[in-house]
This record gives sequence, C-alpha cells and structure tokens, in this order.
Amino acid sequence: MKPRQFNPFPEFSTTRLIIRRMVLDDAPELYFLRSDDMVMRYLAKDKEASVESTRAFIEKMDKGIDNNENILWGIAFKENPRKLVGTICLWQFQPENSRCEIGYVLHPDQWKKGIMKEAATAIIKYGWEALGLHSMEAHIDPENKASAALLLSLGFEKEAYFRENFCYNGKFLDTEIYGLINPGDKRGGESKTVVDTMPNQTNPS
Repeated sequence: MKPRQFNPFPEFSTTRLIIRRMVLDDAPELYFLRSDDMVMRYLAKDKEASVESTRAFIEKMDKGIDNNENILWGIAFKENPRKLVGTICLWQFQPENSRCEIGYVLHPDQWKKGIMKEAATAIIKYGWEALGLHSMEAHIDPENKASAALLLSLGFEKEAYFRENFCYNGKFLDTEIYGLINPGDKRGGESKTVVDTMPNQTNPS
C-alpha cells in the first residue's frame, strides 16, 4: 500500500456526479442523512442530534483527512454541486494488509438510480490506483438487501457472516462482510471462490 496522502484533496467527476470534499455548509443535508429513519434503518449507530452536532462531525472528519487517517467525500449532482445527496468514505485502513473498509449513505430520493454504484466505482478505482490497496471490505446488516446487491454489482463477494458479533442498544446483531480484491495487484495468491453454504438466517434484531 502506498502512503496515504489526502492533500491536495482528491475530487472526482463522473457522468452525473461531483464527488468532493464536504464543507460546513453541507451540515443541513448531512444532518438529514445521519438522522433520517430510512437512511439509518440498517446502520447500528446513534442518529445525529442536530445540525450543529453535524458541523462538529464535519470538522472531526476534516481533521482525519488532514492527518491522512481516513477520507470522506460528499456526493452531489453536477447541475447542483452544492447540494449534498450522499457520502462515501474509505476508513479502517490496514496498511500492513493494504486493505480498508468502504462505507456509504444516499438520500432516499436517489435510491435505485445507480448513483451509488457510479460514485463507488470512482472511489474504488482511486483506492487501487492512488492508494495501492490490495483489497477492500464492506460491513453491512444482513437485512440490507439493497446494499448487498450494490456490492455484488461492483464485484464484491460475500466473505463472512458473523452471528451476533456486536451489541447495539442492548441487542446483539449480525454482520455480513463483503470483500473485493484489486484485479491489477499481482501480489496475491490463488484466491478461492467463496461458496455460500450457510442456511438462511434471521437477523436476531
């Protein structure tokens, strides 16, 4: 893995999107994404309390970016680049394994339009080419079928199913792990295809 260097901040333009650094003016839209029931349904984390606390979150993320610890992008349409409709991030870097985790959220009005696939494709390419990553992983709620479908469409494979592996609000929850290997990185061994032999499971939550 190459040294992480997020300065200057990498921004991307795709067919429909601008993938850019977030600013404090994004706080109202980001507050919605971090507090809306539909967006937060499968995210086991507390909802954002206010627009003000969201500004503090943006400042916290900025420090992580400036320190090359993690990176978070805002997603907007080219025709309205100041209006945030989603976010995507790379975090939980494992330099020794050339691996990180990818995460994302999108406004419900933009679901089922291929928006997140378009954004994630650009970020994955950045991870391979600029950061020299060998692999990425994504952790999702097993009930989040839309996220699973997105990951599969991007080439991820389901690598693990952890039963009741963490506790949130007094309930033990399951996690699915999806992984993607950089096809251009020849340092790997002969990867075996993951075969899902597990029976259907019900999320205990």
